[in-house]
Amino acid sequence: MEVYRPGNALPQIYPQAQPREGTPTQEVEPGTEGTFPKDSSCKTCENRKYQDRSDDPSVSFQTPTKLSPGQAASMVRSHEYEHVRNEQNSAQRDGREVVYQSVVLHGGICSDCGKPYISGGQTKTVTKGSVHQEDLKGQVLDEYI
Repeated sequence: MEVYRPGNALPQIYPQAQPREGTPTQEVEPGTEGTFPKDSSCKTCENRKYQDRSDDPSVSFQTPTKLSPGQAASMVRSHEYEHVRNEQNSAQRDGREVVYQSVVLHGGICSDCGKPYISGGQTKTVTKGSVHQEDLKGQVLDEYI
C-alpha cells in the first residue's frame, strides 16, 4: 500500500498528502526557532490517505482511505498481514513452500507539524517449489568409492 499516486504501481502502502492552500504564519518566541507548535492541528496529517498499490484485489485499501494518526500503525500492519496470508494461501495452492516472509512498516516526519507518522508498509515473500526424491534421480550420487 502506498501514497495514492496515479500511475504508481509499487506494492507498498504510503499516505497521500493533500496540497496546502496556504501556509499560516505564527509569532515565534525567541529561542524556539526550529520547533513545531505542540497543540496545533495539522491539515496535512488530518488529510493523509492510504491506498494499496499492489496487484492483489482481495486486500483492504483499494481506494484512498483516510486514517487517523492513531489508527495508521495498526491498520497498515493489519493490511500487510492480509498480503502475508494471501501469499501463504497462494503458495499452498500451487504446491510451493514459503521460505521467508517479512513485513516492514515505514515511518516519516510530517513536514508541516513535525510529528512522526506511519508512511507505509511493505510485505516480502519468498517461496520455493517442492522437490521430490524422484526429481533428483540421476543428479545426486549417494555412494562413496
